[in-house]
Amino acid sequence: MEHISLETEINALKAIYEISTGIISMDKFPEPGILYKELDNTLYLYVEYLEGIMEFKIGIPSGYPQEELAYDLSNWFFDTHLLFMKDSSISSRSIGLPSELLKLLRDLILSRLNKRDEPMLFEMTEILRSYHYNLSNKERNNLEETKSSKNVFKDPKVKLDSSNGDLIYGITHGEPIIDRKSVFQAHVCKVYSKEEVEKVLKWLLSNSKIGRATHNIWSYRLCCDNKQKTSGGSFPIGYDVIVQDHDSDGETAAGGRLQHLLNVTNAKNVFVMVSRWYGGIQLGPDRFKHINNAARLTLEKCGLITTKSNNR
Repeated sequence: MEHISLETEINALKAIYEISTGIISMDKFPEPGILYKELDNTLYLYVEYLEGIMEFKIGIPSGYPQEELAYDLSNWFFDTHLLFMKDSSISSRSIGLPSELLKLLRDLILSRLNKRDEPMLFEMTEILRSYHYNLSNKERNNLEETKSSKNVFKDPKVKLDSSNGDLIYGITHGEPIIDRKSVFQAHVCKVYSKEEVEKVLKWLLSNSKIGRATHNIWSYRLCCDNKQKTSGGSFPIGYDVIVQDHDSDGETAAGGRLQHLLNVTNAKNVFVMVSRWYGGIQLGPDRFKHINNAARLTLEKCGLITTKSNNR
């Protein structure tokens, strides 16, 4: 396996996430996002949590990712109520990491003991970010309105905040593929109507990191009873009626290739989007391989495809 350098992985993270200044003052806390400090080889992750910002500091081992060394992880919580205190100094408090979160991180590290060339900062970052987004939502009791995704799809009045849309739509974000500073990431979920596709598209594109992508290539494939009414892009196959569509978003023919992938793998009621952040170096036909691989790997991870396909 080709070794991915730390610099390449950090650049990929910067392309995917917002960049935070990390500045803390009496009237401002760090913005959500990431910050890498090369001097001490430390990655900072800032996550919205309750009424404030949670800071995670990941001290990266000098031999990362090949050497089996310990990671230095610490966290602090900055409460927005502190902004209104007359005290001239800003204080924060440490919140112990829950045992279930530590287990997720430990399992990730243990899974890489025999694969030390594989980077895992993205996965560590996603575990920390996702866990505290969900925890914050639970503590605010915001999950009551997300009990049934079907009801959400039918109710246009439901408003999504910055963290519960993925939960409502059941979206899985794949691990990035990095090549010559370009980053490819797939986003996958189940859908059952064209209306749901439109809602998922709108939600994904409202995400700032996805919205900043150079291309957002997508495709979907719906299977329904042939007694149901269909319109546009539909045709009969056996006892099912297949409704499908795609968009290349300026990446010539890429949407059609995604559609072909869904067809040959017999994907049913599936939506997939692949975001590409262009790194300044043209990849030629390799970009199509990465787009399809990002989609296929995430579809397989979610158990949404039933047959293998070649990705030429």
